[in-house]
Amino acid sequence: MDINIPTPQFLAEISEKGTRDFEQEILNGPILKRFIRSIEDSALEGYTGYRHKVYPGEDIRALKVVRKALKAAGYSCEFEEVEKKGLITNYFERYLVINWDK
Repeated sequence: MDINIPTPQFLAEISEKGTRDFEQEILNGPILKRFIRSIEDSALEGYTGYRHKVYPGEDIRALKVVRKALKAAGYSCEFEEVEKKGLITNYFERYLVINWDK
């Protein structure tokens, strides 16, 4: 029985390729287009920022790719956690906050 164990270098190359492919998929797909449309809508309404609520189950990796692309384009873009008071206990809501007037 011969087991073929991949080398760490091989796995690193596969990981890098997977990351690049994932980033391209996000940058060319509907997620980034939805963010751009929301940013434009906010600007048309007179705002200088947009705040996207991050829901449970939403792909954080995709949002990080969007954040990286928006930062590269000159936007201020960060994740923010806000503590809220519930009936029984406090909880946190997470947002991706995008500003273009800073």
